[in-house]
Amino acid sequence: MRILQFASSLLPRSRQAPAPSYAFAMEDLVWAMGSFCALNRKPFDRELLVRQFPPPYSADSLVHAARALGFRIKRKECLAVDLASLNLPCLVVMKAQPAATPIDDARAVLAVNDGPPGGSADSTLIATPSALRFRPAIVVKVEAEQVVYFEAGTNAPKSVPLAEFATHFTGTAFQLALVTEGIKDPDGAEVKSCRLVSFYNAGLQSSDSSTKPKMSAV
Repeated sequence: MRILQFASSLLPRSRQAPAPSYAFAMEDLVWAMGSFCALNRKPFDRELLVRQFPPPYSADSLVHAARALGFRIKRKECLAVDLASLNLPCLVVMKAQPAATPIDDARAVLAVNDGPPGGSADSTLIATPSALRFRPAIVVKVEAEQVVYFEAGTNAPKSVPLAEFATHFTGTAFQLALVTEGIKDPDGAEVKSCRLVSFYNAGLQSSDSSTKPKMSAV
């Protein structure tokens, strides 16, 4: 037995693959954070968010922005069928439709910041929705082999068969809850879905500047 244990210790151990980082457009990050603020009746300031978190944006950007807005956030790698066991609504990462092509990637906005006189300019590639392979979405219900969710930038829920949803789901989900709330609220998903529709009908940005939140540093 000891010989087998010693031999197994000499074998190379498989390293766990790093979690995908993805890349998101500014509009999609604002949509995701603004939506969850609306779901929780929390004021939201688009300009303040962008100032504190300038591009480029990744999966880590979602985490940092959510925490700054007062949310607990937990990343989960899972199958589409497992979303039913998560706290809903939840944020998920979807493959962009239609899928981007190398030509699309080349059309990303290239912002050039002028450098000092005689120096070289600083070029930063800023992703746009049309140039991305991945976009966020919000799942509000998973039942009877159907998934109801909001695609990024839309104001109407979409219901599709679970099998169809699974073909576009990347396997990455994020559970969000206000710091003062628990992570599991099985009875709140239906009510929050209605709030999301009302949020888009009212407009993404709050018109009352006095309600703008102060975001803490992450």
